[in-house]
Amino acid sequence: MVQILATGRATARVEGKIYYVAGQRDGGGLDAPPLNVTKPLPVEAYAARIFPRARLEDARAATSQRVPGATIVYASGRFVIASLSPHHTASQLAQISARLEHFLSYLQDEYGIRMPDSVITVYLVPDPQAMIKLASTLHGISAPPTTLGYAFQNDLSVVCSLTGTATGTVLHELFHLAAHASFGDIPQFLDEGMARLYETSTVVDGRYYGAPNWRGKVLKAGREMGSAVPLPAVITSPWFADEPTFSAGNFPHFNMEQQAYVLAAARYFTIWLQQQHKLAALFDAMRDRPMSDQYVSADKQALQIVEKVAAKPMDQLERDFGTWLMMAERVEPGQPFPGVKTIASHTETIEKEIPREFIDREVPTQSGH
Repeated sequence: MVQILATGRATARVEGKIYYVAGQRDGGGLDAPPLNVTKPLPVEAYAARIFPRARLEDARAATSQRVPGATIVYASGRFVIASLSPHHTASQLAQISARLEHFLSYLQDEYGIRMPDSVITVYLVPDPQAMIKLASTLHGISAPPTTLGYAFQNDLSVVCSLTGTATGTVLHELFHLAAHASFGDIPQFLDEGMARLYETSTVVDGRYYGAPNWRGKVLKAGREMGSAVPLPAVITSPWFADEPTFSAGNFPHFNMEQQAYVLAAARYFTIWLQQQHKLAALFDAMRDRPMSDQYVSADKQALQIVEKVAAKPMDQLERDFGTWLMMAERVEPGQPFPGVKTIASHTETIEKEIPREFIDREVPTQSGH
């Protein structure tokens, strides 16, 4: 999934991702180039789309005018949800809205994440072509056909591919939107790792626990292909995955397989931290890290904070995580990780919808793999 943070008429911050799709043979991948803001709007135009929650109906009406192709526009609480899918019903959008409200409440209780008291707009599209068209008309973005979703900070919106009620991608992008509202310089491993944690999760007594998904196969394939990346390099990974990193692991560049491994490892590392009851503490420590009188590189500081919160040196931390990871990779999607207690009457499952076009597409492995 891709997050776009537009900061003005002519500038934008773009994060590119690598997609590995369930159903592909190990090592197959979809290369998702960064989104390009080719026709940025004036910052005032984005701001005009934001309404206080007290004007929810005005926000709904404005959204209806903005996307005349929407088959249904639903408004409740702090969300306006506009669906371009011909299959969505009002009751389904109400179900999605309730899930998003619950998720934001959880983020506030668990991490102290607070969104502005404004309406959040969610746009749902049925297929890649609809995503390309809406991204262009709505945000002036040139989106590749492998885009499953993105968050746009300036107008508090999320755009996702979704035809049913499997809200995993929406929660992923909503986490980005919420986290950046209160933690603008959140490091990539935490931002992407936590967003990916929630895209496939188990809700037990109102709490969201990361659950196994296809990214486990990415890690296994990465080791078999020689593309595994050490944990310090995952923690210090750059926003643009193909730019040089100058510390922790000594990787001059991440190739496609390494990029995929880093993003998958970030997910599983945050799940492991959650199981160790350390994730919330790490989020707080990263967000509230003090300014030092002496210069400390961001990479070194991140590693120091992780070690302090985990109460372990990095080499031991990497060994312990690696031992757990070997077990976690073997847990099939649909089954909980060991240690997560599920109660049938109090357990819900968050799934991620992947468009049929992606599952049906064959992507060859690179030569030699």
